[in-house]
Amino acid sequence: MPDPKEVHLSKPAIRSARFTALILLALGAMNAWTAQQAEDYVSLSTELCLCVCAARLFGADLLQRGYHRDRAVLAHVAAHPGAATRHVARAVGVSERVVAQTAFEISLIDT
Repeated sequence: MPDPKEVHLSKPAIRSARFTALILLALGAMNAWTAQQAEDYVSLSTELCLCVCAARLFGADLLQRGYHRDRAVLAHVAAHPGAATRHVARAVGVSERVVAQTAFEISLIDT
């Protein structure tokens, strides 16, 4: 029987680039600090590179999430031309601000 105090993450959470990037960033930072204390500058530079790559992965995941939201808004507007901002926001499950921003960028919806 598993320990009830253990925290179990779902497979999608573990596969998430956002979760993975934060773990890599934390590990890289801890290893960089350890390498700096031991005056191992080759390891330090390697770990700093890991931190930069993890930060880039985190940023790319945020950007990709925005693209997915925009694509969902566009798909709904294509299926329901002339739909109001509030209707699109409720149907897609995002805030009206996100829909209005996407609409402003592509000029498809009357806000």
